[in-house]
Amino acid sequence: MYDILTGKQRSLVFPVMCNGHVKIDYSDNVVDTGGDSSTTNDIAYGLWAHEGSFTFESIITPYEINGYGTHSSRTAPTYSDKRVMPAISQSVYTAGTEGNHQSELYLSRTARLTHEMMIFYNANFQISLINSTLHNENNPARYKIRVRLKLGTSTETYTTEEVIVPTSSQFYRFDEALGFSPSLHLTADGRKTHARAASVVGSPSGATFTADNASRFFAGGKQEVFALVNNVMTSLGTIQGISGSDITLTTTPTTTLTDGQDIFLKAEHMAMYTHNTFHIACTFNESSRTLNILFNGSVVKTNTHSTNSTFSFAREDCYIGANGTGSTGAGSATTNKQFMGEIHEMSMMGVERKQFKGIHSLLPNFDDTLFYFRFEEVDL
Repeated sequence: MYDILTGKQRSLVFPVMCNGHVKIDYSDNVVDTGGDSSTTNDIAYGLWAHEGSFTFESIITPYEINGYGTHSSRTAPTYSDKRVMPAISQSVYTAGTEGNHQSELYLSRTARLTHEMMIFYNANFQISLINSTLHNENNPARYKIRVRLKLGTSTETYTTEEVIVPTSSQFYRFDEALGFSPSLHLTADGRKTHARAASVVGSPSGATFTADNASRFFAGGKQEVFALVNNVMTSLGTIQGISGSDITLTTTPTTTLTDGQDIFLKAEHMAMYTHNTFHIACTFNESSRTLNILFNGSVVKTNTHSTNSTFSFAREDCYIGANGTGSTGAGSATTNKQFMGEIHEMSMMGVERKQFKGIHSLLPNFDDTLFYFRFEEVDL
């Protein structure tokens, strides 16, 4: 029978810069039948006895692990949120003293861009979020879902496109000096897609142009810039180098820039997803070996495992929020594949679920449930 709860939701929280996980202990649940420390002759049950099709479900809230931009000299954002990783100014990197900061040692600026956050871990089935960003200057973390599935001796990895992305924080203002129709750079909800950053001064030479304000740009071949060409927002490519007011692109643009022409960047974004919940699920069909990854109830990735073997969970400890390595200190987030965020509910069923009745609360069929964890508490 289900409980109906009202009030403020709570959850299992993995703070930024943590070294935490929840362990589902094999030895606490399965008796060592032979007394020989071997799992091969144990009489397993539940999760560890299951073979074949399954459905994994979770409701989570990821935190933002890039942190605010550190490449350019522009002023850092003034907001403070415990759901966002700390970041340090570019002057620290220029001085080579980033190793003095715990946030950099825990998860470096470079490592954040591809960090994997483990939601559930078993040696034969793992599901996680993967950060997919080129840089962390005005670029909060963007997450893909990744699943690893082992059949027999073959492990295959499946990764979706970006499904959890930041939201533009800027709305169009009627009196804004844009010089062109706002419909050219607005989303359906009126948020800006691009914002003016500078204007071209004089005549460009090859891949280099002079800007009247270079403080919004940074070098390294990752920041993309745009210009309005025939009423179409057109990419000029990425910035390779900066020397004073001279901006050098990675390649010479096909668009000819002119004196006074506006240069645009993608609009400021904020990780509003840190205040939302997301339903993430994975189903596996034994007969067809088909695996589906679902986001908020919709299939976002379908694959067929190439190995014709029966699936079973590895007879060992399982972990929630990390891979169980338990590393601490410098680089520990990467070693642990540390999840940072909130987990509200999680379940595993021993059948392939064809549809989901809701995405805001899990409703597993208890006859087929291998485990169901509800981490929610509420204030009545």
